[in-house]
Amino acid sequence: KSRFSDVNDIISGYLGAWSGAIIFLLVKKKEWFHNGSKIVLRHFTVPIMIYLIYIFYKGFSPFNFSLQHDVLSLNLKTRYLVPFYAYYKVTSLWNIYDLLESFFWLMPLGFILAYWLNEQKRLNQAYQISFVIGLLFSLIIEGSQLFLPTRTGDITDVIFMTMGSLLGVYLFNYYNENYLQKSEP
Repeated sequence: KSRFSDVNDIISGYLGAWSGAIIFLLVKKKEWFHNGSKIVLRHFTVPIMIYLIYIFYKGFSPFNFSLQHDVLSLNLKTRYLVPFYAYYKVTSLWNIYDLLESFFWLMPLGFILAYWLNEQKRLNQAYQISFVIGLLFSLIIEGSQLFLPTRTGDITDVIFMTMGSLLGVYLFNYYNENYLQKSEP
């Protein structure tokens, strides 16, 4: 009840994210070469750092952490450990948006990890590493929300964020098999 969103937030956020992903997927590998140099992951260091800062900023905001008993007792209820508990009573557009946001939030992280592991010749470990890192990130974010009076940590978000990071790995694998490997000389 203390948070609100309007259609402009939804449209701009997801259109921006999907536009970037689609443009990246449509670029052919032969266009990545300029004067003999290849674009590699290190060229994306600044955007990746901005993305990671955004994840934690959005996860920890409004930054009014509290150790007061009433805040902790409000957020330490067993119903937050039951997946989809909040959706049993009321299903609204906000609930669906919240699920989609959680699902797609760590998808770029999984994609980045798979790309990096591919460069390290360890792509076969991408799902396991993405699962662990996605789970760790989501547990840190949702766990910190236990100390925020206006937020609640929820197991559903942990599950969906982790699944989103795995989807990022799947998308990279699809991209790698259908675009990168076919365009190699």
